[in-house]
Amino acid sequence: MIGFLASGRKGGGAIVAASRASFSNRHKTLILSLLVRNHPVHPFRVFTLEQANSAVPRVARVTAEVQQRLDELRRSYQQATADTESSLEEETRALLGSWQDAILAIGAEPKGLFTVDFRSPDPNVLWCWTVSEPEITHRHFTWESFKNRVDIRDGGSGWLGSN
Repeated sequence: MIGFLASGRKGGGAIVAASRASFSNRHKTLILSLLVRNHPVHPFRVFTLEQANSAVPRVARVTAEVQQRLDELRRSYQQATADTESSLEEETRALLGSWQDAILAIGAEPKGLFTVDFRSPDPNVLWCWTVSEPEITHRHFTWESFKNRVDIRDGGSGWLGSN
């Protein structure tokens, strides 16, 4: 496991959610409630598409490590007792906070369900990456969300105007 996971630092950024693994509804609610974190304003870096794509392998590696550990925690939750559940909750909180901190250290913006936005040179546009994507292939406006993503590989139709 890389160093950021071992640091256990407090702090964090945007709300993120746990692995897409099959958590019960109770545990999903718990994970989301644990992720609301107060974080000082963190400056986000501006990335060209090439720069953002060169950061994707690092983001993907960190994300995969956290997902693997969350899968282990999910299995532990299934066997948890009242005494061990609080410790698992704290470990989940620290783990997800470490993911957020690692993404923020790169200069990107952590989002829900292991999605990361990179600010583009256009102040209204974010490059959007999510888990399992080998490179950035989508963008959306800053006032939009993941569901509004537009594929940037289609020759730019819809680029700056409307999604």
